Amino acid sequence: MSEDKSLYTLRNLQSGENEDGHLYHVISKEHIDEVEKSWKPVLQSHLSDLKEKHQFDTDAFDAQKFTDEAGKLNIQDAHWRWEKKYELFSTQIGYSSCALVCDGNIQGLGVFDITEKYKSRIITEKKTGVVYIEYIATAPWNRKQINNQMYGGIGLALVTHAINVSFDEGMEGRIGLHSLPQAEGFYKNVCNMEDFGIDADKNMRYFEMSHEQAADWL
Repeated sequence: MSEDKSLYTLRNLQSGENEDGHLYHVISKEHIDEVEKSWKPVLQSHLSDLKEKHQFDTDAFDAQKFTDEAGKLNIQDAHWRWEKKYELFSTQIGYSSCALVCDGNIQGLGVFDITEKYKSRIITEKKTGVVYIEYIATAPWNRKQINNQMYGGIGLALVTHAINVSFDEGMEGRIGLHSLPQAEGFYKNVCNMEDFGIDADKNMRYFEMSHEQAADWL
């Protein structure tokens, strides 16, 4: 991107007021440290409660029920180690990242593969690259499934940034991703991305946005 950060408007769902969010075009080590400090304890607390409820690590444990409920609670990323992910995407060519900050706290993170190794499934007559969304995550206090949601508009800002990255990288706004089950409705109904069904290789549903859709989005 041409600047190191962009301004996005977020909705404070507690006050009903709009607030300025600053989206940094590179995730820093300081961002990661803050996420480990502020996000992780909340997610781990919910994960521990869920493990206790389902008698984790006993003969009574039902892995499928546990996984299903973790999805409903939107805590499937509770096991993510952002410091390990940072070591990967910050030291290798081919990744773009962003951190959305509002009210002094990190409200969302995004990591994107810009190498064009992921090809469009919309354009089939030639090999055409897309910016692939590796990770999009919002702070736990913005997830209505587990908290009294603080801010709205985090996902919209991160998707918008991914589209801008795609234009900057010469991929004309095209983006693609494999979605966790609880986010499928967002990508299909809010982002209007094309649904290509379950990808057998990842056992996740693949969504893609075309150049035309990206231009309309912006």
